[in-house]
Amino acid sequence: MSFIDKAKELAGKAGEKLEEATKKAGEMTHTAQEMAHAAEEKAEELRHSAQEKLDQVKHTDES
Repeated sequence: MSFIDKAKELAGKAGEKLEEATKKAGEMTHTAQEMAHAAEEKAEELRHSAQEKLDQVKHTDES
């Protein structure tokens, strides 16, 4: 096998690895986006719950 053939083979393998890495990065990005969205929803739920409790305390103090 000539040097050029070997270089082409290695370039092809490198391209395949790059495709795999790009696909995996895309999957990880999607997963991270889903996790961030879930965290935002949970934070909103906690904020709402805390606000309700604060309102209850204020109402109790006013009575």
